[in-house]
Amino acid sequence: MEDEHHPIGDAFSIRRSIGNGFLALRTAAAPMWLAGLLMSIAECNGGGGDLADLADLGDDDDDTASFFGLPARGIAFLAHVPARVDAEDVELTAWVIGAVLAVVLGALLIGLLLFALACWLQTGFVRLHVNILEHASDELAPLFSGKDRFWPMAGFKSLAALALLSTFVVSVWPGALLAYFGYARGDNTLMIGGIGAMVILAVPALVYIGLGLYLGELVVALDGATPVHALRRAWALARGNRLPLLGFAVVCALVQFVSLAGLLLCCIGILATVPFARSLTGFAKTESYLLFTRGAAQTAQWRLWHKQAEEDRPGPVEGWGGPPPQAPPPAT
Repeated sequence: MEDEHHPIGDAFSIRRSIGNGFLALRTAAAPMWLAGLLMSIAECNGGGGDLADLADLGDDDDDTASFFGLPARGIAFLAHVPARVDAEDVELTAWVIGAVLAVVLGALLIGLLLFALACWLQTGFVRLHVNILEHASDELAPLFSGKDRFWPMAGFKSLAALALLSTFVVSVWPGALLAYFGYARGDNTLMIGGIGAMVILAVPALVYIGLGLYLGELVVALDGATPVHALRRAWALARGNRLPLLGFAVVCALVQFVSLAGLLLCCIGILATVPFARSLTGFAKTESYLLFTRGAAQTAQWRLWHKQAEEDRPGPVEGWGGPPPQAPPPAT
């Protein structure tokens, strides 16, 4: 049965979701901090996330220049390689190649381990938010309950990464070809124009595709979807709603970016600011998704919302402006 959608503008309200996120932090500070810390480690983004990294893909001039300079540097290097090398040179070269391969394999292994950790934690991260919403509980156990959705989550993340990579390759190659042609002819105007074309074409395409995948992890974690169904469902939910989702994602990215201010406190403060910011924005996204897909009828029973209403209810007025004291009952 198709869910009855709540208005996207109300569901993804920054003011409501972030405000309830702070309430969740007060309700379950320790689980939220640990969850944010583990997710930040697994994602290795230093407080970034969602769409924040997409804009950087086309905005690194130094890396682009280095890429275009590889052929010439490789030819220059080969030109200086002597025709005959002795045994010591061969041994040294073999040692260097072995060290480079070891570093590359080590980096790949660490990357795979962090990817597996993120796939395992993502579902528990979402379930922790749901438990806080429904029960206003500080229980930690839901954070480590994502084993049953590990492979669907890994499948979705892999498909999403493949989709973004394909989008990047397709959108960037015309500008890259123009820039390389300008480099080969020594024409800086063509080279700069090509780099600009890469940014102009790639960034909007990546943001568009990224917004279509933005809710996919929540579909996997909360709706029990397969990777392919999660892609379709996330794309359907984003249809016609990309602008509100973009505003929500940008604000969440800014919150996580501001959390890097913890580096100013001798790098110790980042252990508090980054995990709490990651949990805050993750909670806001989970709550907004549930409200958007389930509607207010199901979410009205959330204990956290009742707790917020109780905190907002004004207390009895005392002193000036308060009700007059009642007279004691007459003695019998």
